[in-house]
Amino acid sequence: MEAFKAFNLLLRFLLELASLFALGSWGFRQGGSPFIHWVFGIGLPLLFALAWGRWAAPRSSHRLEGFPRLAFEALAFGSAALSLVLAGHNGQAALFVVVVVLNIVLLRHWKKW
Repeated sequence: MEAFKAFNLLLRFLLELASLFALGSWGFRQGGSPFIHWVFGIGLPLLFALAWGRWAAPRSSHRLEGFPRLAFEALAFGSAALSLVLAGHNGQAALFVVVVVLNIVLLRHWKKW
């Protein structure tokens, strides 16, 4: 059972990385000029990482708890899923959402959330 718990924590980290990639991938396809591509492509993942580090990271001094954290994670992971949909990757977005929901359910069940 401990191996499943550890795998689920690893999965959470991989979901965070996938979110950064999805936001950056979509961001690099926005705007008309290369400057705008870079602003969105680097800026969106950077904003995600800063917000996650401030309000959702395990060692954050300002970590949200309860419903505010659930709402924040829904917004954070939802924005990554939306970026996949907007990039035309509907199947990957659906799979991403299913895995995120399963991950959160298991984290809450094992009191790791």
